[in-house]
Amino acid sequence: MSDQEPYDLDLRVELPDGVTAREWGNDLLMRAEGGGAFVRVLLPVRLRGGSTITFSTWLRVSEEDLHRAFLVWAKPGYGELVLDGTLANTILPWGPDMLGAPATAAVLDPAHLPTLVESGHPTLLEVLGLEWDADDTLSRMGCAVPVPVRQPVTDRWEFERTAGLAPVQTAEGLRFVGPGRTVIVDVLTTPEDWEPEYTLETLLRGAPAEPEGKLLEGGDGGLRHALWLQTADGREFYGHVVRRGTAAHVICLYSDPDDLAWALEVWRSVTARSTGA
Repeated sequence: MSDQEPYDLDLRVELPDGVTAREWGNDLLMRAEGGGAFVRVLLPVRLRGGSTITFSTWLRVSEEDLHRAFLVWAKPGYGELVLDGTLANTILPWGPDMLGAPATAAVLDPAHLPTLVESGHPTLLEVLGLEWDADDTLSRMGCAVPVPVRQPVTDRWEFERTAGLAPVQTAEGLRFVGPGRTVIVDVLTTPEDWEPEYTLETLLRGAPAEPEGKLLEGGDGGLRHALWLQTADGREFYGHVVRRGTAAHVICLYSDPDDLAWALEVWRSVTARSTGA
């Protein structure tokens, strides 16, 4: 994403972890069914290159602080509100380590929610204070994001995950799914003494003899082959990126015929990672 213009992403967590219903309140201030008082707060994360992610998450507070926040919310005293509590959500990609981390939130702008500004927890303190790699951060989140992301699939291969695709674990493996689109990338290990041409020939055994279209491209020490066709279930695109000792198999499923251009972009974005061979 080095050519990506700086952006600001807002990602919203619906409820505190473990909470299924409200006993009282709304989407900003609430008491959970079964106990627990919570205030919605902002967790800003700075990314390298000038971009930001702002998580709208929950801070667990005392009943007294929930009542105090309720009394001043959207009123003149709101700008002076400071709350101490604990983070009530697991925030990917940092995972469960931050859940329950002590934190302080303050109103930095009366037009916005209170913002987490301090913590004695080492991970949360780093999240608040450091700049993070955008691709590494976004690729490890379990939701769709509105920008393209370089997505690792193994320690040797990656591709550009299109904006709007979310990782979904299925019985068949990991897929990246969005409206009308699905991407599957499988990585294969092949004998080191196989030439890319022989590997590709082996992988294409049993492929449709008369696809709607196909391409063969060279370069970067290997081969790229793709074919696409229409089936009763929609349109299917099959691609291979072959290098000595390894290959990536790319499947793009889509419904709009114009998305062939998208499938070609996904296929061409599959590359061996710089940390690999």
